[in-house]
Amino acid sequence: MSNIFEIIDSLGLPQEDSNKLQAYLVTRSEERTVLYSALNSSRKADEDRVCLLKEFLKNISAAQTRKYESLTEIIKKAMEESAREIVQKTLDESLEKVVDRSIEKAFVRQNYEEVSVSNLSDKKIKRVLSDEDLKLITLSIDDFIPIDPIKCKPFEWEMDKDEDKQMNEVKKWFKSVLNLPRGFKVDDIHTKVKNQRRLQMSNITLTGGSDISIGPSGTGCLWAEVKKTEEDCKECQAIGELMLADNIHVLNTMIVLTDCKNHWGIFYFMKKGEDQCIANCKINDRGIALAIIKQFLLGEGILHASWTGKHVNYPIKTVQPLQKKTKFREYIVSADDGDAMMDIVDEMSETEIFNMNARKKLLKLREWCKLDERPYVDHMIRQFNDNYECQPPLMYV
Repeated sequence: MSNIFEIIDSLGLPQEDSNKLQAYLVTRSEERTVLYSALNSSRKADEDRVCLLKEFLKNISAAQTRKYESLTEIIKKAMEESAREIVQKTLDESLEKVVDRSIEKAFVRQNYEEVSVSNLSDKKIKRVLSDEDLKLITLSIDDFIPIDPIKCKPFEWEMDKDEDKQMNEVKKWFKSVLNLPRGFKVDDIHTKVKNQRRLQMSNITLTGGSDISIGPSGTGCLWAEVKKTEEDCKECQAIGELMLADNIHVLNTMIVLTDCKNHWGIFYFMKKGEDQCIANCKINDRGIALAIIKQFLLGEGILHASWTGKHVNYPIKTVQPLQKKTKFREYIVSADDGDAMMDIVDEMSETEIFNMNARKKLLKLREWCKLDERPYVDHMIRQFNDNYECQPPLMYV
């Protein structure tokens, strides 16, 4: 028989299995050729061919046989269409423009799910952390000791009155117990601030706000999500708020999840070298928790003063876990690195510069894709290395 599809049709497979196989093979010429060679052997009886196809079918995941266009398929089709255009127009466009157009086409087709942080589930936040390549590191109260606790009474909730009706009293309580230097502001933001942050890797847009904002000169680097009971405190909401708050100001960000009594959860971004994570700590000592919060705020007050040119002399104590606080996805390229790169570019051939620009564009595309879609982009990146024994495909030359 002349092709693999005629062989599959002739073996009397169930229609559903036959459709799955043919849908899978129609765009995969390499696998189609190998399977055709295996099935076309004169030594194989039809029963053997059927067994082989069934085993082959087991290895095809349901996701690979769907007809829906995933982001990978959108990008792949856009790249193939652009490549054909290059050939037809005698290569009158550079690969950089091709990739730009491919990204634009994929971006237009991409829809972002909007999720309020107050509605985040444990399952959803785990997926977000996985997509954003973020891990959690759990700290204990011992990691922050020695630190002098702040002695104060807990906030007294009126249990028959809604939380949002008591936010002004909560604000006054935080202002009183923290006793921050002049210039710091404590604000009730539970009805005033609605924020959003688009997470491209997770394909969602986070929305929402918090209850109390604290920071130097109104720059709220600490958000407090307050609840009347410990049972109402949701860690997934706090993590979502951390990502929202971090996107607003240049200062580092901390989220506090508390009942203003003896349940305190502290969340902030932490770094070690190039690695980033989310630090979280549950503290059942109100005095210790407030002391940690105050030291964080004073540290950010000094950072804020360095931006505004002021001189402040806050009584800061070194709290080791707070020394590694950071911003989410903070990438900084020094000027020296840029100058060194320009020297290298001056010595490169046109082909090497072409390959470098292609890799640069594809790396941007890779960062934008989901984790399970990166292998396809990785394959394209390898096409444009500087190994002259392995040249790019003719369509790109």
